[in-house]
Amino acid sequence: IRVFDLWVHIRDCTIPLGRETNDGGDPAELAVDEVERSIGYIVGKKIGLPDSMSIRFDLTGPVFRSIAVVVDGRARAVGPADLDDPDVVVTADSTAFVMLACGRLDPQEMIDAGRISWSGNAEWGEKAARNLRFTM
Repeated sequence: IRVFDLWVHIRDCTIPLGRETNDGGDPAELAVDEVERSIGYIVGKKIGLPDSMSIRFDLTGPVFRSIAVVVDGRARAVGPADLDDPDVVVTADSTAFVMLACGRLDPQEMIDAGRISWSGNAEWGEKAARNLRFTM
């Protein structure tokens, strides 16, 4: 969790200043891991995806990853290969994904900048993009 906190706090300082950071590598992988560990909570409680629906988050770099969740009584992560046809696919760069999950970026700004988008069920895609925040 300390690597996650440090990774996020560095961006808290550099993003407003317009300074470049290395958003890849092991620390970034660990930051995505931390969000992924809470993805069931994020999808079930924060986004509120209803029963019998599914969602996949495709991260486009610098950390490349697909994170899949099904809601079957409870939201739970599944292997991306186990989810053939998700109801919603949310695509984001990994930095935007983590920083949105931390409530550090304005979802509308990220949508307008094309850093997060969705396909499939438009209503739930938009809800997902706007409600990733799970930390204080």
